[in-house]
Amino acid sequence: MRDSRRPPPLSRCRGGRPPANCHQPWAARQACGESGRGSDCRLPWRGAPTRCRSDCRLPPLRRSLASPSCRPFIRRLEANFWAGVPGISSPLHYDAAHNVFVQLRGLKRFVLFPPEASPHLFVYPRVHPSTRQSQLDLRSVPPPPAFLGFHHRLATGDLRPLEVVLGPGDVLYLPPYFWHRASVPANETSISLGVYSQSTAVAVYEVLKTHPLPWDASLAPSLRRGALREYVLGVAGLAPPGLDYSSAGEAAEFSCAVADRCSCPADGVHDAAARRLLAALLEERFVNLARDVSSRGLPQLAAAAAEEWRREGASAARAPSGRLAGKLRAHAQQLRWKVEAMPARERLTASIWRMEISSLVEDITCAAVGPRYVEAAIRWITHGESLTSSFGET
Repeated sequence: MRDSRRPPPLSRCRGGRPPANCHQPWAARQACGESGRGSDCRLPWRGAPTRCRSDCRLPPLRRSLASPSCRPFIRRLEANFWAGVPGISSPLHYDAAHNVFVQLRGLKRFVLFPPEASPHLFVYPRVHPSTRQSQLDLRSVPPPPAFLGFHHRLATGDLRPLEVVLGPGDVLYLPPYFWHRASVPANETSISLGVYSQSTAVAVYEVLKTHPLPWDASLAPSLRRGALREYVLGVAGLAPPGLDYSSAGEAAEFSCAVADRCSCPADGVHDAAARRLLAALLEERFVNLARDVSSRGLPQLAAAAAEEWRREGASAARAPSGRLAGKLRAHAQQLRWKVEAMPARERLTASIWRMEISSLVEDITCAAVGPRYVEAAIRWITHGESLTSSFGET
């Protein structure tokens, strides 16, 4: 006979929107110390991960997982064994899935930053092999003016890394988009298990990347470049789904504080907000690549691509008509509607939305003009040079 005290299997849970307390990681809801066993759990930001003692009691976790309205860990994506020798480390990076990290043997040291720190951690571009990783090597960060935003936020206390050391039996929950760098600090080999499960961020990624482009391959290059500019400005200004008046301040950098705003043709407010996001994208992802020792020769390639784009790409682009521009903006707005129609498992924050929209802008630009001209084309869209002519109604 089934024990009535046991929670039902996760497959039988039926979810609605999780309550507010479900956004806080379960480890933070236990009385677990950040660095010493039994110490108080004082987290520097809301929802930060913390070290969990090996003797933490799991019934509260089981009750949370069994709640019909809170299912943070469902549909396991994969599980990885990690084995590392002393001194080895991973780059600072983020994952879109929920990550439950179990230390089995030895020690593992984590340095953590919340998703809100993303603008100051300088992620690699989407077209770079190290996408989702930070350009910062935390062992030796170059002095200013390199990575100026990181140095400034660190000096003012706005950027506060959290250090966690796991021992055998310890469990660390990493929410989606939490930046983390893992290393083996001791003289013993480290063995760990990471279990990744579906998140709203993973589901949103799939929706964004499968949204069709509003043109086909047969469109002439000059027409495609003009349509690209209009469409990217529409996408870059989209506000996070589910934004209401109480949370509008969280997405002040976006142009659409009210739903449906972006379905109209271009306007000054929308394009100014979109260009701010594009300018930040360039600053965070491309400017410091010249200092990356693994990217030698890239500044010269980027300069050559920019000159080719100025001479052959931007000068030949043709602006869309007003009617077609409206269609392109409406097609961009459909992205937000698709995401809003998804069953939400946890809240998609403005920080995560900003990262995904920035990556989507790169993907769209790459599909339209090729990887060589991504940075040059985004700079051209951002700075808003006039186009040569317009093409007809479609």
